[in-house]
Amino acid sequence: MTPVERRKIIDEIAGVAEFDEKKKKSMEELEVVKDRIGRVDIILEEVGFQLGRLKDERDRALSYQAHRDELRRQEAFLLLARLSESKGALTALDAVTRRGVALWQPVLVFCIGDSTVLDAGAGYIGYHW
Repeated sequence: MTPVERRKIIDEIAGVAEFDEKKKKSMEELEVVKDRIGRVDIILEEVGFQLGRLKDERDRALSYQAHRDELRRQEAFLLLARLSESKGALTALDAVTRRGVALWQPVLVFCIGDSTVLDAGAGYIGYHW
């Protein structure tokens, strides 16, 4: 019997062989776990990168929405101001027209003769021949 064989027999009798086998299995399992941890670390790093990119994208989208809302609000104010200006201009034009009709109505009646001059208060002059 060789010294290696004798050592194995003694280890088996002492229970060391069983311990060595368990140690070997544990070391193999530890390597598998280390590999898995390495893959999980890579995945976590990638997810962190994607999360950062998504946060930046979200911030840009929120900024865009805020600017778009502000633009719409400013456009509404501009339209309201233009409407107010147009109403003022229309009122002024109506007043000028009414004055012009009032001034020219006698002349038109004289020139047209027996034609009918329609209601000058409505801002429209109509006549029939």
